[in-house]
Amino acid sequence: MNALTTQATRRAIFGTIGLGVAAVTVAAAAPVAALSAPAGGVSPELARLIAAAQAAEAASDNYTREVYEPARQAWLKEREAFPHFTMMGTDDMSGKPIRYSTDDKSMFMIAKAVSRGSRAEAYVRDARAFLAGYWRRSRKIDQLASTKIMHAAHDRDDALCDALSRAIDAVIAFPCASIADLNAKMAKVMQWDSLGNEGTGIMIASDVARLAREA
Repeated sequence: MNALTTQATRRAIFGTIGLGVAAVTVAAAAPVAALSAPAGGVSPELARLIAAAQAAEAASDNYTREVYEPARQAWLKEREAFPHFTMMGTDDMSGKPIRYSTDDKSMFMIAKAVSRGSRAEAYVRDARAFLAGYWRRSRKIDQLASTKIMHAAHDRDDALCDALSRAIDAVIAFPCASIADLNAKMAKVMQWDSLGNEGTGIMIASDVARLAREA
């Protein structure tokens, strides 16, 4: 559940969207005549795709704001309030007492490294005892009601985010039939911060080349 302690922004996610090679190839080769854009207006199919993406964006954002984020905050609060496991051990270098506790994230990595030694050594046995306590605590946290709610909310949030990603890809992959189409697509690309994506660049270049041939 460590990935849930930080929330990736939609902007960061959609800045990394990549269209598949097949999608780029098919869209680039689509016949312009089949698109039939009205004079001075946006192609009906592109308008439909943009509307679908906007609806997916609203659904994703609303769920994140109203369900996912409150569930995540409640989970974090209960998780942080859960009693820590603490014990005294022996330092593997100095032989002096060392405090192992789950309230110090670095101690897990230290104990994990030390535990690989011979169990005949007291400091190795201490490290292993701490790791056992660490995992017992983790299993108990996994049984919290807030953790189970968070898992479900996270899965649903991911599904909505994936649906939005697909909707955005569909807009980007649409072969523009007019300058009006290209302008509408670019406006959404800028809004979604997808311009730096390689797949987006290929599609925009394909649109420009197609429109130049028809000029």
